[in-house]
Amino acid sequence: MSPQLVNGYIYALPRTPNAMDLGEKMLLEKALHQARQNSGTAANALTVAMQRLTLHDHDSKILSNAMWQLLHRSFQVGNEPSTKKITDRLKSISKVLEKTRRGLQGPVEIVDLPKSTFKENRGLIAKLADARTYAAIPPGRTPKIVRTRPIGELGYVRGAIPAVAGPIHIAFGYLFDQEMSAWTIIHEATHKFAGTGDHAYWDDHQEQWDRQLEVSKAIKNADSYAMFAMDYQNSFLWG
Repeated sequence: MSPQLVNGYIYALPRTPNAMDLGEKMLLEKALHQARQNSGTAANALTVAMQRLTLHDHDSKILSNAMWQLLHRSFQVGNEPSTKKITDRLKSISKVLEKTRRGLQGPVEIVDLPKSTFKENRGLIAKLADARTYAAIPPGRTPKIVRTRPIGELGYVRGAIPAVAGPIHIAFGYLFDQEMSAWTIIHEATHKFAGTGDHAYWDDHQEQWDRQLEVSKAIKNADSYAMFAMDYQNSFLWG
């Protein structure tokens, strides 16, 4: 089946033979618009941050605490032994964000996930919600961390090399959740356009990474870029 034109340079390939209705197209367009907007804003923010640091002799106080906290939470940046090392890492992050921004600004084909994959993910999230809502944790026991975004369940891209990577897949059944869909699109777009990997996943409910990240892995981690782009605010730049 051929991809369906949604609007402008957005093409969608649903798993059903029926054409997408207007509501589905609008949800997809809104999610992709937010992903484009957030990735572009994040890319611009890193460019401005590096310019400000350079103009002020790498004085870290020129950026706000909120900006450094987000950089640290996303990429573990901030504990480097020298200002040059920080600048080098920010340049690496900036390059990935810029490639992602450019990629999403052009024609984008979004493919729906297989129904079996979507159904499995819905079951996992429902199970987690039930456990959190109804099951009391016995005294002295530590709750088990369960991913709310299991690997490949809300989206994926086949191929690790940007030049030959396949289209972005996301769960059309989650398009009603615009924030999650935009996060997933940015995550997958960093795979497709910048060759990132899946080294760790952010768990919203636990508010932590599902595994410890070293800086070298964090600056190549897709979910780190999704977090930075979705959580960044313009006020974070100013110290």
